[in-house]
Amino acid sequence: IKLMSNLGPENGYQISVDQRTEEMYNVPPWEQLQMAESIQTFTGPTVWVRHFNFLDFGALGFPSPTWINIVRDPVS
Repeated sequence: IKLMSNLGPENGYQISVDQRTEEMYNVPPWEQLQMAESIQTFTGPTVWVRHFNFLDFGALGFPSPTWINIVRDPVS
């Protein structure tokens, strides 16, 4: 996250970190809709950081963003 934050201004994007005290990987449809709506409000290129399985924007009636997933060793 720190690397993405540092590179954002230089590369013309903003970062939005969705920090939660408890992660929920499978949320009810109404919460998926709320997440998709909030992501649609981003103006310009944005990196959205959140642990989440998948959000099907098409099924919710929104255009799909470009997804980039990063997997890391959880111990390191």
